[in-house]
Amino acid sequence: MTLPNGSQDHPFDSIVVGAGIVGCAVATTFARQGRKVLLLERSLREPDRMTGDLLQPGGVAALRKLGMGACLEGIDAVSVRGFEILWRGESVKFSYPVVGEERPMGRSFRYGRFVGKLREVARGEGGVVVIEGSVKSLVKCPSSGRVLGVRCPISDSNGKQERTFFSHLTTITIGHSSPLRSELTPQTPLSTSKSWGLELTNALLPSQDHAYGILGTGPPILIYRTSPQITRLLIDIPKTLHSSLRNNNTSIKSCILNTIIPTLPPCTQPSAILALKTGRLRSIPNSWLPASRNRIKGLVVVWDALNTRHPLSGGGMTVGLHDVLLLRRLLGPDSVPSFSDGEVIVGKMGVFDGERRGVSLSLDGVAQVLYGVFVGGDPQSRILQRGFIRYLQRGGSCIEEPAGLLGGVIHSPFLLFYHFFAVAMYSLWLYFKEECGGSWWGLGGVLELWGLGV
Repeated sequence: MTLPNGSQDHPFDSIVVGAGIVGCAVATTFARQGRKVLLLERSLREPDRMTGDLLQPGGVAALRKLGMGACLEGIDAVSVRGFEILWRGESVKFSYPVVGEERPMGRSFRYGRFVGKLREVARGEGGVVVIEGSVKSLVKCPSSGRVLGVRCPISDSNGKQERTFFSHLTTITIGHSSPLRSELTPQTPLSTSKSWGLELTNALLPSQDHAYGILGTGPPILIYRTSPQITRLLIDIPKTLHSSLRNNNTSIKSCILNTIIPTLPPCTQPSAILALKTGRLRSIPNSWLPASRNRIKGLVVVWDALNTRHPLSGGGMTVGLHDVLLLRRLLGPDSVPSFSDGEVIVGKMGVFDGERRGVSLSLDGVAQVLYGVFVGGDPQSRILQRGFIRYLQRGGSCIEEPAGLLGGVIHSPFLLFYHFFAVAMYSLWLYFKEECGGSWWGLGGVLELWGLGV
């Protein structure tokens, strides 16, 4: 296959910015449809990140539909059958709901090893050229504003020099912090907390094949294995607490040791203490950013470059891989013979924005609702927290459907709204029954607590 050189006379069909999980999947998918693709990545060394290592069952299914399921093999990935939520001495444990004839499983892994496998697959496609370089800006037509390509410093035998690569379509897959995102919208991500992460060695969990959420006793905590030997511990610390701790590692370590670790399962605490003393404590900001409609010719923006959600639900990669499935169908050769047809692609992206909402709103909504309910320590939040746990403990559809939404195997914003409303009503009923003794004389207190008193 003769590949273009990216000049204005010989452009690529698509330039994909970012060779992470979604960027590699996009490049591979386009190449398998006969497109000629340039895949650009700032650094092709194995990445070392503290997030992006829990793939929900919906994401596993999407990866397999894309023909890249084998990338989960040979990287010491472990199966995740479900979650257990611990709340103030109570717990609820669930597996993901049955799909077809079996219960699906998520997978967790070392992020860098998974990305390495995806990059191998992309490199193996004859239509993909992979180059290391950090994209600095987009190239646009001065008259129409259409995106024509990218400017990117490249290191070669002559040293580092800026190159301009042209393509019919530029696809941005890198995160919300990239300056390229401002090309789509002036909106900036809202960040109200940071996730602090530790890696625990040979940690014991009550169930090794479940992830754990510890909620309601302080900052939300997420625990899951990323390999047979390594367990990830993520702690969400709000900015208000950072301020009181002066955002100082020593103060934060002290907070984790004295406040966080005592809330972990007793069998997990020794390895957490050891990791805090001898391991590397890292942090990343948690951000929320709603999606914006893409109306720029020659440009496609997907995954975290398009919108972000809190990592508490572990749904980010699932959203991204479903974005790739949509692109494969909407921009396939039967629908779009050439990426040079900007009008057609803008129209297809309107369809894309509408169709992705079923997945993105479900997973983003689960993340934001869970975080919003369990980060609060006020009386109203405590009532909702107890109601949420007791609602799941009822079993049946009260736990199967929320588990399906969390796992990305059910895509229904309506169902998410229904269960959130049901939890709110059930929470009020429990409070009325248990705190007010079921007496109508106590109803005024319930209304006053929720700001509805007269």
